[in-house]
Amino acid sequence: MELTVQIPDDLARSMSASGADLSRRALEALALEEFKSGHITKPELRRLLGFGALRRNS
Repeated sequence: MELTVQIPDDLARSMSASGADLSRRALEALALEEFKSGHITKPELRRLLGFGALRRNS
């Protein structure tokens, strides 16, 4: 699914002035909020953010 968020241009410029990727920041904020509220699990959070599976030391 693709999601579009409308942000006024001047605010988008100031929010990305540090070189941060606003799309990634928005994804991370949404993912964290959904995890904190219990709507997604830790494995789902990792998947949403594109992290691989946790490795366990044997």
